[in-house]
Amino acid sequence: MINFQDVAVDVASKTAWVQAGATLGQLYYAIAQKSSTLAFPAGVCPRYGTMQRKHGLAADNVVDAVFIDAKGRTLGRSSMGEDMFWAVRGGGGNTFGVAVAWKVKLVAVPEKVTVFRVRRTLEQNATTITLLTGSAKYKGKSDYVQKPISETVWEGVWKKLDELGPLAGALVMIPYGGKMAEIPASSLPFPHRAGNLFLIQYDVFWNEDGAEAEERHVDWIREMYSYMTPYVSQNPRGAYMNYRDLDIGMNAVEGKTSYREARVWGVKYFKSNFDRLVRVKTAVDPENVFRNEQSIPPFSL
Repeated sequence: MINFQDVAVDVASKTAWVQAGATLGQLYYAIAQKSSTLAFPAGVCPRYGTMQRKHGLAADNVVDAVFIDAKGRTLGRSSMGEDMFWAVRGGGGNTFGVAVAWKVKLVAVPEKVTVFRVRRTLEQNATTITLLTGSAKYKGKSDYVQKPISETVWEGVWKKLDELGPLAGALVMIPYGGKMAEIPASSLPFPHRAGNLFLIQYDVFWNEDGAEAEERHVDWIREMYSYMTPYVSQNPRGAYMNYRDLDIGMNAVEGKTSYREARVWGVKYFKSNFDRLVRVKTAVDPENVFRNEQSIPPFSL
C-alpha cells in the first residue's frame, strides 16, 4: 500500500480522508500542519496518548470508506450498505475486501495540553524504540480485566517478568471506561466495552536464532497467560483482535473452515457480534476469496 499514503485534512468539517497506506505518523503530521487543536484518537501502540476513554477507538470515528470487494467493485459507505460498513470497521482485517481509504472524524483537544503530551510521548517512545528495535522475533497475547487484581497476584507477575531478563517480556495495561463504556457493544464488531477495567497486552521479544530460543520465549508468554486465567474475563475469555493470537484457535490451513471451528476464536475477539460478521461475510464474499488463519468464514463453509 506504499502508493496510497495521501492524507487530506478538512479543518472546517473536522474530517480527514486517509489513504490506507498512510502511517499514523503521517496522519498526525498532516493534522498538525493544519490545526493545533484537532487530533485523531488512533491506536495506543505509537504512544500518542490514550484518548479512547474520551473519544473512543479509531474505528468509532470512521465515517466513510473506499473499499474494493470480492467482485472488484469500488464501494463507498452508501453503496456498500450499513451492514458491510459496520463489518469493515474492525471486523477481521481484510476479511471482506481491501480498504483503499478511510474518512475519519477529527476531535478537538486543548492546544497546550496537546503540545505537552506529544513532546512527552515522543521522548518516551524514542526510548522504547531504541530498546526494542533490535528484537527480530515477537509474540503477543491479550486479556480483559473486569475485577481488581490483588497485590499478591501482581507480585507473581513481577517474578514471571524477571525470569527472562530485562526487556524480554512485558505487560502493557491499557485503561478502559469513559467513552469506551458508553458505546454499545454492538455498535461495531469490537465488543469489549462496558465492564472492562483495562486490557492487558502480553509481549515477548527475542533475538536468538533456533528452535530452543523460540520455544523458551513462547513457553514463557503462554505460562504468563495461564497464570492470569483466574483474574481475567471468562465465558468467553476475551481477546483483542489486533494482537493476533493463533493459540486461541485458527481456521483450517488446508481445506474448508467451518463456522463451528471459527467460532472458537471468533467469540473471543467479537463475542456475539461474530454471528453478524458471518452473515455479512456470507453475503459479500461467499466464496471466501479474502481469507487467512483468523478471517471470518462464510456460513456455507
